[in-house]
Amino acid sequence: MPPTKKTFCWCFNGSANSVPEISYNVENGGMTLKKIELNIPMPETEEEVDRKFTELVDELGLDRLHRQAMFELPAEKKWQIYCSKKKLKEPNVSEVGNNIYTNNNNIMIRIQLIDSLRTALKTQTMSFVIRTSRDYFNVINSNNDRNDDDYDDDDDDDGNVGITHSVIGCIKALMNCKEGRSQVLSHPDGIKIITQNYYSPNQKTKMAVLEILGALCLVPGGHKKVLEAMNHLRDYIGERTRFQTFINDLDQTVRGDYNDCITFKTLIMSFINASLKYGDCETSIDLRLHLRYEYLMLGLIPTIEKLKKYANINLDRHINFFEMIRNEDEKSYAKKFDTIHIDSKSSTAMLELLKKKLMHSPSYYHLLSILFHLIQVTSGPPKSSSNIWRLIDMVVQQIAIQNKNGDPDVKVFDLDVKKLSKQLADESAFEEVSKKLKVTMKEVEDLTNKLNKKERECDIKSKEKEEIMQTLTKMRQKMEKDSQNCSTQLDNMAARIRELERLLSNERSQRTQLELAVNTGTSPSSPPRIKPHDDHKEHAPIPPPPPPPLCPPPPPLLATASNRAKLGRASSNSNYCNITGPIGSKLRNIPEASQAMKSFNWTKLADNKVDGTIWMGVDESNVYKAIDLDDFEKNFSAYQRQDINDVDQSQVGTITRQPIAKARELSVIDGRRAQNCTILLSKLKMTNQELATAILNVDEHEELPKDMCEQLLKFLPTPEETQMLEDHAAELEHMARADRFLLEMSRIDHYEQRLKALDCKKRFTERLTDVRQRISAVTTASNDVINSRKLKKILEVVLAVGNYMNRGQRGNAPGFKLSSLMRLADTKSSINKKVTLLHYLDDVIENKFPDLSSVEDEIKSVKDGAKVNLTELAEDMKMLKQGLKEIQQEISYHRRKNSSSDSDKFIEVMDGFIGVCEYSFSEVEESYREMLKEFAKAMTHFGEEEPEKGQPEVFFSIFDQFVTSLAEARSDNKRFRRIREEEMKRVRVEMQMRLDRESKEKARKLKNAADGEGEFDDLISALQTGEVFGDDIARIMKRKKKILNNNNNNNNNNNNNNNNNSDCKTAQRNNSNRERLNAILMGSK
Repeated sequence: MPPTKKTFCWCFNGSANSVPEISYNVENGGMTLKKIELNIPMPETEEEVDRKFTELVDELGLDRLHRQAMFELPAEKKWQIYCSKKKLKEPNVSEVGNNIYTNNNNIMIRIQLIDSLRTALKTQTMSFVIRTSRDYFNVINSNNDRNDDDYDDDDDDDGNVGITHSVIGCIKALMNCKEGRSQVLSHPDGIKIITQNYYSPNQKTKMAVLEILGALCLVPGGHKKVLEAMNHLRDYIGERTRFQTFINDLDQTVRGDYNDCITFKTLIMSFINASLKYGDCETSIDLRLHLRYEYLMLGLIPTIEKLKKYANINLDRHINFFEMIRNEDEKSYAKKFDTIHIDSKSSTAMLELLKKKLMHSPSYYHLLSILFHLIQVTSGPPKSSSNIWRLIDMVVQQIAIQNKNGDPDVKVFDLDVKKLSKQLADESAFEEVSKKLKVTMKEVEDLTNKLNKKERECDIKSKEKEEIMQTLTKMRQKMEKDSQNCSTQLDNMAARIRELERLLSNERSQRTQLELAVNTGTSPSSPPRIKPHDDHKEHAPIPPPPPPPLCPPPPPLLATASNRAKLGRASSNSNYCNITGPIGSKLRNIPEASQAMKSFNWTKLADNKVDGTIWMGVDESNVYKAIDLDDFEKNFSAYQRQDINDVDQSQVGTITRQPIAKARELSVIDGRRAQNCTILLSKLKMTNQELATAILNVDEHEELPKDMCEQLLKFLPTPEETQMLEDHAAELEHMARADRFLLEMSRIDHYEQRLKALDCKKRFTERLTDVRQRISAVTTASNDVINSRKLKKILEVVLAVGNYMNRGQRGNAPGFKLSSLMRLADTKSSINKKVTLLHYLDDVIENKFPDLSSVEDEIKSVKDGAKVNLTELAEDMKMLKQGLKEIQQEISYHRRKNSSSDSDKFIEVMDGFIGVCEYSFSEVEESYREMLKEFAKAMTHFGEEEPEKGQPEVFFSIFDQFVTSLAEARSDNKRFRRIREEEMKRVRVEMQMRLDRESKEKARKLKNAADGEGEFDDLISALQTGEVFGDDIARIMKRKKKILNNNNNNNNNNNNNNNNNSDCKTAQRNNSNRERLNAILMGSK
């Protein structure tokens, strides 16, 4: 069957045997362009022209500088270029044949077609390149298949080798743009297909593959792909280890063209350096050592010694870079083991190093175990032991290069640790151990809960003890002080008594003399007599006290709950019962229910308030006759029954076969309240008896958490609930849990007061500490703002700036309100709206008064002071005082009652508690009064009006917000300066780069247009010449020469400095190339 002709896919639509010719219009030795006729009308708006032109520029795939130049063209020129490009017909990809190799044995034509495709990939639009790259690797696969299966004679082999070389050239052209590189890297087998063509006998094909692989190591994401391709090449050609064929080719003697062979060896060395320098090797010294050791084990060092004999500049540059980086890594790694050098060729040296490192650690025994079992490995047959040694080597390599982010290198060995663990573990033993572990964990959890409970109890007791001891110490000091004062007063009083006794003795002697003078006759010189009137008054009897007041009238007779219960039971045999009430109330005839009923929560009107209302003429006795009381009792009975409709249909059979045990629960309180109370009791996990005991002994074992005390206060039994529950007290066993709880708690004497006292006791220390902290915060903040020197100086600066800005009535101010500080950010700069007066103030402080920048350190207490509200603080103080007062009243009540028992420890516990707390609270009250004085002083100090009405949260918030805003302004100023510096630096660099590159870009543009080269070709060229390693070489050489300078004398120092300068100049000459390569790499990202 004769072969059929197929059309070539990516470039041309003609027959595979027809090759298009490219012609140029040459006149008088120069090229002339035909005038383009604009058949397409130009859009009316320039925006439409720019939109279409942007699509065209995107298709051309230009770099940033050329795109900028294109967009700077006038609109007419843009439209002319757009129309000229639209006139060129892009090759129709849809008319492509399935495979250019099928039934087409004309090798030369195929080579020409592939070369034409290479030209098209460099000149056609981006959309064409993307569409072409999707199926391009099928071309290489089909070519490899034909090389392996279809051709046997030498001529055909040479032709297919030529096709392979042309195809690799197309791949290089394809990878010259970012989209093409992305397509190649995203192809699952793309890099592997390229790599396996290294096995071609054509040296130029090998060189092309090396150029691609070396450059891919520099591209983000390409390094790991290249290492995977090396593993694929090892399996493809049946090598023992990867990189083996590279080292063999590097070691071969030069044959054929000398320059080509040197270039080939340079490319291999550049690939080795690229694989060791970029990718994950750039940051991981472990991976660099791992890969470099692979090369060294293949005999790279002897090969390098041979290569040095060629004395080629580019080759020597790569060799020097390899040796310098190797020395750097080995020195750095040796420092981890506190040694100078690690001899990787000597097993004895490495074993000694491991021994030194692990001698005093638990890992040393594992090392001995490993060595012992390695000796056992050698006892087997040589062939099997060789495989085992290889397995051990692969496993250790895999472990050595692992890190927390996964393996940086592809896995040299697939180690499934989970699978090995499952094979080694005995499942039955594991289950038994797991059961024992669960039981043990449960016991540990129970013991931990008990321990936590005891620790909590001990902590509370310890805190109480510390507080009591502190209070006792303070009370002792106060009593000693009071005792001293009393002793002084007693001494003064004794002296006063002695003085009075002396005066009284004198008075008596004078009185005796006067009486004697009266009886015998008084001489003129006798002392005056005391008037009888005065003497009578002095010895007059004391009038009797007024009679005591009359006793108050007795209270009205009230029926107790027990009496009412007795009355109700006494009349239970009759159909109607008389409801007891206050004396004088009208008795109503109400039928008696046959069972306990739910309660209706209403508000009852008193009899004296019924007159003149609608209830005056209401008689409900007729209603009872109309109501079906039996049905009413069934629906609203206090006993809770399970509804048959609520039973699952699956249980119907069981219900019919077995007798139903009806659970009768009595519930008389509100349903929602009972439900919430039951939920609380379930969380409390205590019986009613345990809870009652805890209430009576004031929770001495700390069984009630603080929050539970607060919740229990929400479920205090009301008088109405207590009355209803007492009425059904005989049916206690049938009561619901909430009803039984409320009934049993209501029987505790003063249950509500006891619970409130217990809650106050548990929360008093916490609340008092919180109050004390807030008082301290306000006091400290007040003192800090008054005594802050830096704050005063800043206010002076603000006052100076304000008086300078303001004129007229607002100017010449002696001071200003603190609230004005918040308006500093409202005044914008006339030059830059982002800059405010606050930014300027910070700039002045930083430049003129730098010591004021730390003002927040002097008044850092204002942040806590701004959180205090005096109204809330006063309420908390009042609450604490009221709680202590109620506890004192409850203690007095129990003392008057004098009915204490062994289980009731209220007086015993609370008596000591109230003594300590009252003294602590008195101290807090004194601190509170002192705080108010200091705060008022602070407000007055800053000219605030009505200090007695001020709030710390308002006053101190001004300072807090001011220092915060000042810090933000300082950060903004730093950011503004950094932006300005970066902008100026960027402008300078761009101007310099633009001047330096303008001529180079024009020359490169013309050269690339003539040679068809792209950015990937630039990357390959820079890697081959070693320019990508220029910065690293200069850095290492500079460091080495600096070390030499420190060891030599002054003359040598001068010479070395000159050498350093020359090296720096060399590095600067390479900067432009280095920047160009970085631009390519950034474009790849």
